[in-house]
Amino acid sequence: MAAKPKFIDFEVEQEPWNKYELGDETILKTRYVLKTVTRSMVNGKNNYSGDGVPLMVIMVPGKLNGQPDNKKYSPKDLQANIDKPDMKFRISHEEWNEYRLDDGATIRMKSTLTNISRTKLRDGHGDPIYNVNTNMMIQVKESNLDK
Repeated sequence: MAAKPKFIDFEVEQEPWNKYELGDETILKTRYVLKTVTRSMVNGKNNYSGDGVPLMVIMVPGKLNGQPDNKKYSPKDLQANIDKPDMKFRISHEEWNEYRLDDGATIRMKSTLTNISRTKLRDGHGDPIYNVNTNMMIQVKESNLDK
């Protein structure tokens, strides 16, 4: 029987905003906020797992504004209303998040934009709604005290 994962407290060293410039002059800022970290043993080795929340801020130029709409859309709705698929983007700023765990380990995480599409749908401000896909990279450096 596998042991239950143990929650590990942590301190945030840095959780920077990543920034991307989209082909339609929109600015996308993303940030991943870590909420919890657990550690379990797998084949005699520490296995760390994190749970967090992605945050996104989209700053749309006025020329793209339309009629405001307060409706909540499902991922299926977004996919069915793609206006500009696979948009070009440029990375303005992208950094690693860093966390120092109470067990001495350090976790680095980086969320990177992989694909973005603009939909025909609008949010409550009249801005286009974007369908954003990211990928998370994780590095763990265990404490030398554990070895």
